[in-house]
Amino acid sequence: MEKYVTAKKLAQILGITERRINQLVNEEKVLQRDANGKFELQKSVHDYYKYKFCKDEELDLTIEKAKHERAKREIAEIELAKLKNKMHDAEDIERVLTGMLINFRNRILAIPSKVAPKIIGQKSIAVINEILQQELYDALNELSEYDPEIFLEEGEKIEEEDVELVQENIESSSSSTEIKDK
Repeated sequence: MEKYVTAKKLAQILGITERRINQLVNEEKVLQRDANGKFELQKSVHDYYKYKFCKDEELDLTIEKAKHERAKREIAEIELAKLKNKMHDAEDIERVLTGMLINFRNRILAIPSKVAPKIIGQKSIAVINEILQQELYDALNELSEYDPEIFLEEGEKIEEEDVELVQENIESSSSSTEIKDK
């Protein structure tokens, strides 16, 4: 058996294309050519097998711990944002906005029956326009009355102690991640 083979022969042995062999040499840095442009067969097969099938076994524990700490920090930051009422669950937003839009829709649909008696005897277009405009502004003002507290469930008021605890958790998580990143 040959000890050194060409890219074409190695591609046949590994069951891949010659182009893929060149990619594994140039881009992936998995395989190495010798000075003559040939590949050491046993080493190349071993390196390809290791690249293809043993990726998960070589996880760097410090990198994984840093990723874990980073994820914990992100979770804590999300909790803090929720506690400070700067972030809300999608279900809460959907519930509140649905309620607001239903109220707005009902208010808009009620305008004709509410305004009709007021404008029935009016002859001036300016007066009719002003009455209609006032009703529309009233309906729109209702939409503008956003209050972050409406996103909180009953009994879910923000406690300053909770905010401080989450901030401390983020700071301690941040410092341990920075140490591991170095």
